Parts: sequence; C-alpha cells; structure tokens
Amino acid sequence: MTHKRFSILVVVYTIIFLFLAGLLVYLVDPFVHFHSPFGSLKVAETNEYYQNVGVARNLQYDNVIAGSSMAENFQSSWFDEGFGGKSVKLTFQGGQLVNYKILFDEIFSHQKIKRIFFPLDNFILTDAASSTAIEIPSYLYGTVENDGLWESMPYLLNKDVLVKQIPKFLINNIRHENPEDVAYSWNHKFIFSKEVTLNSYFRIPEEAVQEMVPDDFFYPTAEGFLNTIIPFIEENPETEFYIWMPPYSILYWDDSNRQGYTNAEISAQGYVAWNLMQYENVKVFYFQNLYDIITDLDNYKDYSHYSKEVNYYIYECFLKGENQLTPKNYHTQMLKTKEIAETYDFVQLLY
Repeated sequence: MTHKRFSILVVVYTIIFLFLAGLLVYLVDPFVHFHSPFGSLKVAETNEYYQNVGVARNLQYDNVIAGSSMAENFQSSWFDEGFGGKSVKLTFQGGQLVNYKILFDEIFSHQKIKRIFFPLDNFILTDAASSTAIEIPSYLYGTVENDGLWESMPYLLNKDVLVKQIPKFLINNIRHENPEDVAYSWNHKFIFSKEVTLNSYFRIPEEAVQEMVPDDFFYPTAEGFLNTIIPFIEENPETEFYIWMPPYSILYWDDSNRQGYTNAEISAQGYVAWNLMQYENVKVFYFQNLYDIITDLDNYKDYSHYSKEVNYYIYECFLKGENQLTPKNYHTQMLKTKEIAETYDFVQLLY
C-alpha cells in the first residue's frame, strides 16, 4: 500500500467514524438537545447543567420544578398528582441567577406554563458574584434552526458524551421505571442525622466573629434578583409562581450570626417577599422559621440540606396553602426568624 493510499484511507475512516459518532449522539441525544427521547427511552439523569435547557425546549409540560439542590429531592409525580397536568424537574445544584435566566427564557419561549415552583435560596440574595456560577455551554441553549448544525459540533463530537453521558443515560433508563421522576435526587446517597450534621459543621471561631452589617446591606443583590424574575412574572400573568424560602437548619443561622449577616439576610427576604406579593400570580411560601423542623438535626445531612421527607412536607404546604406569606403576616414571620436566630441556645447544641 502506498503512503498516499494509506493517508486517503485514514482520512476516509476518520470521516466515517466521526459521522457515526455524531449520528449516535444525535439519535440517543442524552442532553435532549435535538429532540425528545425516541421510542421507549425517557429523559434520564446525565448532567443537569448540560441537559435541562434541552428538556425545557423539547418536552411538553404544565408545571416546572426549578431551583437548586433544595428542590432536587422533589418527585415530579407528586406534582402531577396534586396539581394535575405534566410536571418536569429542571434543577441546577448551586444554580445562580444567570442559569435560571437562561432556563426561564427557554421555558417561556416555547409554551404556556401553569405553575413554576422555585426555591429562593439565601445565597441568591447575598452573593452577587454570579461569575462563580457553573456555565451552561452556549452551544446547548442555541438551536439548530437559529445557529445551524455546525454550532452543535462540540456536542455531537464530544468524547465525554460518547463514553460517559450516553452510557449513563441508557443505564438510568434501564435502572428506573420512571427515570424523570428520580433524576438528580440525592436523598439515597446520604445519611441524615444530628451526628452527621454536627460533624460537617465548621463554626467560625470566637476571634473571627463579625459585627452585624447594616439591615439594607443585601438590598442591591435582592434588587438583582427582582430585576431578573419580575419580567417573567409580568410577561406571563397566566403562570402561577410559587416562590419559597427553604428551611435551612438552625446551624445555618449560627453561621449567619457569626458572619454578621442575620439581620441583613432577613431584611432582604422581607424586602423581596413584599415586592413579589404585589403580583396576583405570585405565591410566596416561607419555611425558615419552622422551629420543629430546623432544630431537629436528624432532618439534615449538613447545615442546610434536608431529607426528602422535608421536601414532601413542603410540597404538601403548596397544595394546602400553608406557610404562605401575605402582606399582613410577612413582617411577623421575619421577626420570628430573627428571634429564633438570636435566642437559640447554640452552646448547648454544639458543646
């Protein structure tokens, strides 16, 4: 075989291999970028930052369960049963506003949504550094129609997709009867107990305790959240927004106290709640001062992450309208959180 013939064959076989690899990625499509799953395949867990925008684009649904790890242990079937219609879970562990902006843009550009359930984490109101967010690759939130097939080549010819994500997608389809229902849940991976929670907690030493910052310290960040979410609320009056503040453990408030943030965090929560409650299509739920839950460390694996049972309780509150803030009670609820954070006996708990 001549050198020229060998070179030609290498090029031809390389082209054939790349074509077949790209075709396999297109057909299986583990990130649901091009289409909803074919045949008996369903959406199964791969990588939520890479998959969720495609799921938002290509599936049909009525209800959206969005948010951070605080929402990952929800099961979409609960919401199907309780609220009717088809629910989809589109969560980003550690998600920041920049991620949710991309997701909501995708959701509302394709279909009418009845309900969105979204946890407003404290770090959304206190951390302005959205540059620390995990990036959603731009080639996954563009569309073939708008950008052309060439823009999708980083996905079609991606080694990680071929050797990791496609097998993971197929295995999760085989392993779970309804893989969408359990996608990105982590409840089964951890032990929830007082001992585990306390062992995972690092308390700021006495010499590093900070004075309380001003009550309006986090207002600029809170405004950033409102400026991001309110356009979606105003432009989609037929969609009900269930925005809820998760029940972190009492240890969270010990840490906040010692950083000097407690008053400012609670003030920012009240400021955001008041502004959101001005809209008829928004319901605000507040779980941060539920004493029996937040002081029972057997509900937690660390100072903020709670078990699936707590998620189910939160879901039931959505159904029943319990722990919902109103213009009449929201200030009292904020004061209750402040009182718990200031008066709880942390020394007895920790020592």
